[in-house]
Amino acid sequence: MTAVSPRYRALLIGVAEYHAAGIPPLPFVPADLKRLGDALRNRGFHEVVTARDDRLTLNGIRGSAAEFLQDSVAGDHLLIVLSGHGVHFNGGDYLVPEDAHPQVTPFASGCVKIDWQAEIDRSPAAQVVFLVDACREGISESIGDDVMNVSAWGEGQAAAVARRKVASLFACSRAEYARFVRESDTVRPGHTVKAEPGESYSLFSRAVSDLLDEGVDGRLDAFVAKARERVAHLHTAYGKKGDPQYIRVSTETEREGFRLFPPPQRGPADDRDTAPAERTWPEAVARHQVWACTDRTSTDRREAVTAVKAACRALAAHFGRIRDRAEADLADDPWYDRELAERTADRLGFLLRRLPDGTRLSPTEAGVLALLPFAAQAHWARLATRDGGAPDLPEAELDDFLQAFPRLRRRLHVLKQNGSPAVRDIRRWGHHRWLVQRRDAFDPAVLGCDTALAEPGWIPRRGLHWTAANLAWIREELTAEHLTAHLKEQRMAPAAAPGTVRSTTLDAERVIASSTGHEHLLREQLVSALYKAAHALAIDPADLPEVLVEHLGISDSVELPALLATLRDSRWQPSGAGRSLHATCRHPAVELALRRHAEAVDTLLRDINREAGRENGALAPHRSLPAYADAHQVGPGTGTPSRLSTGIRFRLADDRVQELLMGERLYGERALAIRELYQNALDALRYRTARTEYLQRRRDALPPDERHRHPQLPPWEGKVVFTEGTDDAGRPYLACRDNGIGMGVTELSQAFSRGGSRFVDLPEYLEEGALWASLDPPVRLLPVSRFGLGVLSYFMIADELTVETCRLDRAGHPGDVLRVTIAGPGNLFRVESLGPGGEGDVGTTVRLIGRAGRPMPSSGEELWRCLWVSPYRVEAPRGGGVGGWEPGKGVPLPHPRKRNPDWKRRKAANESSGRPNPSAWPA
Repeated sequence: MTAVSPRYRALLIGVAEYHAAGIPPLPFVPADLKRLGDALRNRGFHEVVTARDDRLTLNGIRGSAAEFLQDSVAGDHLLIVLSGHGVHFNGGDYLVPEDAHPQVTPFASGCVKIDWQAEIDRSPAAQVVFLVDACREGISESIGDDVMNVSAWGEGQAAAVARRKVASLFACSRAEYARFVRESDTVRPGHTVKAEPGESYSLFSRAVSDLLDEGVDGRLDAFVAKARERVAHLHTAYGKKGDPQYIRVSTETEREGFRLFPPPQRGPADDRDTAPAERTWPEAVARHQVWACTDRTSTDRREAVTAVKAACRALAAHFGRIRDRAEADLADDPWYDRELAERTADRLGFLLRRLPDGTRLSPTEAGVLALLPFAAQAHWARLATRDGGAPDLPEAELDDFLQAFPRLRRRLHVLKQNGSPAVRDIRRWGHHRWLVQRRDAFDPAVLGCDTALAEPGWIPRRGLHWTAANLAWIREELTAEHLTAHLKEQRMAPAAAPGTVRSTTLDAERVIASSTGHEHLLREQLVSALYKAAHALAIDPADLPEVLVEHLGISDSVELPALLATLRDSRWQPSGAGRSLHATCRHPAVELALRRHAEAVDTLLRDINREAGRENGALAPHRSLPAYADAHQVGPGTGTPSRLSTGIRFRLADDRVQELLMGERLYGERALAIRELYQNALDALRYRTARTEYLQRRRDALPPDERHRHPQLPPWEGKVVFTEGTDDAGRPYLACRDNGIGMGVTELSQAFSRGGSRFVDLPEYLEEGALWASLDPPVRLLPVSRFGLGVLSYFMIADELTVETCRLDRAGHPGDVLRVTIAGPGNLFRVESLGPGGEGDVGTTVRLIGRAGRPMPSSGEELWRCLWVSPYRVEAPRGGGVGGWEPGKGVPLPHPRKRNPDWKRRKAANESSGRPNPSAWPA
């Protein structure tokens, strides 16, 4: 019979800060533990858990270790790492917790004794190893040498348990300190170390991490011998005083064959694959600290949490299999970060620790939060490889998508001619962005996880007397449809709090397991906000702005492997009530991209904070999350002056370019602003037509008994009406009113007010377009707007604009009526809400207000010159009356010379270029 490999698990406990002012901090400890944790995972550890920051007290540390020892199964190999200050007292070794106080007598009574013999006796684990990196220099000055008793440090005996192997490795021996490198320490000439200048770390912890990464033999004696050599090398390289510390081993177990760490899988860590996600993800989900935030006040609640956790393990294994299968095709994708799910889960843990004391999550809330980071990575990995992976990128679709990035399009053209390999990297970036527009981008079938809970094998047996029937609520909630809804919300509105900007189908709260002993609430918007923030803090390389891609294929190109390394090493440091991104960048484009990303994170956190401040709001528990974010600690690597790192590039002078875009020198004649008014109205009408058609066809496709849930939309006919006159101040005005789709705050801020932005680039339109395309035949919309710049032409004839608008939402209901006043092209928009709108309010009225004494051009005359056929009714004053265009009917055509004196030149220019006549809009 083949022997089963043991399961390796690790608990990392590190104390860096102390409440008492007399105990010096150890700021390098968190980075040491992160580096060691990564090395352990790469070495093959199935699970690596870092103790929560709120459990570094005396009772917290003892409890964390006790729980870790008890929560094991027969055959487990356990590793507990203890890092911080340490003392020896009355024959025992102690770790100093964060709440220790030098005035307590004896001092050791407030410290954690490194002795879990009773817990080890009860643990089914086959092996327990302690790595103790304590006894730091500096603490004896605070508490006195008589208490410290350095000479006896490390003499505590490991528990002698006949049926298992137990050992303790101490970073130093008697009369020694566990040395560390300060930021100010420098390497002596003639010596080299694997560390950056200014880096601070423990000699022992760094030696262990490096040796694990190098694939050194993990058996006790061989590994300790190498670790002693490495510590001595670091000691000498930094010129530390005295003799090198000597790693001490305490064990009563036979040392022959004692294996501290699993054997290396395939050599050095940089050259081997990590463990499959099918194996590691279930453990990561089950051990996530989200479960510690659940309500366990009753037997029913405790059993519900246990059952949901078991279901989540099964689903995580399913997601892991998806990722493992997809990664073969994603191996050469430089934008794919295989560690993103774990990093997002880690950021989620940080946010959970920031929730107010007493905040409790329901079982389903905890389950959804634990799964979302892994469901997201599986979803996008499968979607990216559905068409065959890297060799078979959808060429035509990508080319169309990249038309929205003119600079990238030009660069691709040049790089293709030169045969540059950067073409593949740029197209890969475009592929990740284009995936959101796919028809099946948010199809629950992509995750396809509902079958993972179909069989009762996932149901926990111990302590529960449930059947598949009375656990049906779990299968109904932890579905691909519900998880995909959260992924959709994150992707479509990544910088907005749920429920504020075009939120999807997420509810403020829903009742789960109604009328049973397990009834509880699922606060979907609260869960979504946490996941959005965690994903933003994790930084997905594929989400970074195109400035990175613009710096590929050049002489000083961005190195994408270095980008991944930068993201994985980045962290969000405390900064007042918020967080500051800390990252060292090897290229200015990376620095600029991260600064822009930090701005997006700042927008999201401020939005969440604002919504959390609402009394009885859905996000009220999030009021203690970081209030803002910045990039003050993002900077260049060596060799670049920080003040110049991202500050020099070609830029446009906004005010001067704006003057050009709204001036007659560009357009040739003032009256072209009227054409722009009509074109924008035409796009709004076409958008409403498409949305109305989709809603009607979707309703018609439902069974008759379900159509009552989707009320019949009222009859509607598109119309554009121009009016002219003089206001009370004697200023001439020209107004254009359409009853099209209308605008909300999002459209005003992200399209109307931004030169070069179009409504077809907004997430809502991209998402809606995918739904329209799913019908047979598909719903089509042909927008007139090409560049999103024409709105500035309004100021050729206007000194001031007013806009009154009401948007028709995705369900066919009117939104709020907004009134916008714009005093000039460089002035701020003043936006007022006039309250909920009715059916007659839907649409937009734009009023151009001119200068007294300067007449406005006639809208009727200009349209008569250029508008031959309109798909909608149009009215405009002309010659003392009102001119009209009936839908689809042409108007009498005068001689071309009268209609447009410049008609010959324009006709010849259009024919020579193959362009259609721009004066005729297709119906």
